[in-house]
Amino acid sequence: MKAVHAISLVAIMLLSGCTGGSPEKAPQGALSSCLDVCDKGFNDQGPDLAACKDRCYVDEAEGSGDVRMCLKVQDAELAEGCVSRAAETAEDPSLCSSAKTDEYRLLCIRNVAVAKGDSSVCGLITGDDEFKDSCVSWVAAAKKDPSVCDGIKDERYKQSCVSSAG
Repeated sequence: MKAVHAISLVAIMLLSGCTGGSPEKAPQGALSSCLDVCDKGFNDQGPDLAACKDRCYVDEAEGSGDVRMCLKVQDAELAEGCVSRAAETAEDPSLCSSAKTDEYRLLCIRNVAVAKGDSSVCGLITGDDEFKDSCVSWVAAAKKDPSVCDGIKDERYKQSCVSSAG
C-alpha cells in the first residue's frame, strides 16, 4: 500500500509542478495548486499528506526566498533545510535567524555567503572561529579566488584554503 501511495505522490507532484529542487521562482498559484493536489491525492490526514504538503511549502520557499513558508513545514529537519535554501535564494543571511538550532543557523550563513560569493557574510558567524574560517574557505573555493583566503587567521587553514581555491 505504501508503494502505491509513493508512486501516486510522485505522479501527482510531477503533474502539479511540485518537484522540489528548482531554485527558480515558482509560477503564481503553484503553491495553491500543489496543496490542492496533495489534498486530492491524500484525502486522509496521514503522514503521506503531511509529507506532500511539506514538499509544497519547501518548493515555494526555495523558489521565492520566503522563509515564512518553512514555518509551515511539519518535518523539523526538512524545515531547517528549507530555511537555509530560502535564505540562499533571497541571498539574505538575516533569514538564517529563523533556524531553530545553532548548527543549522551556521550552515545557513555559510550557504548564503557561498551563494552571494561574499566572504564578509561569514563575519556573522560568532563564537566559532574554525567554522568562520571554513565559511571563508567555502566562498574562496566557490569563487576560485585564493585572495579570499586572506581573511583566515589560522595559517594552516589559510594554506589549505589557498590550495582548494586555486
